[in-house]
Amino acid sequence: AIGHINGETQQLSSLAQIVHQSAETLTSLQGKLEKELWKGVLHQEKAMLDKERALQEVEARRERAFAEREALVAEMQRELKAEATRQEDVWSATQKGWADMQGEHAALRQALASRQLELVQLGERAQGALDEVLTH
Repeated sequence: AIGHINGETQQLSSLAQIVHQSAETLTSLQGKLEKELWKGVLHQEKAMLDKERALQEVEARRERAFAEREALVAEMQRELKAEATRQEDVWSATQKGWADMQGEHAALRQALASRQLELVQLGERAQGALDEVLTH
């Protein structure tokens, strides 16, 4: 019976050793799994931060482009307003020049009509004087 108890003790000791080794293997495996899990989590976190940084850079470029577009639009509006003002000035000057030219034209026509009348009257007086000289 003592041999049997010793055999069972050895078996129990052997089983205890197997259980202990299994526990150590499981603990080691659990450590490796946790380490790999954390590596994966940290890798995903880094990838997410990289994507977020890239998104922020794209957003910053978009905002700069929008600001440049707004500045360009404002500059174009200033140029268009200045051009409209120049065009109004040119139009006003042209209208004034046209009105002045029409006034000068009317004055010249009146002067010409007056001269023609004077010439007709001068011709009539000359004809009358010629008639008088011929009749005497």
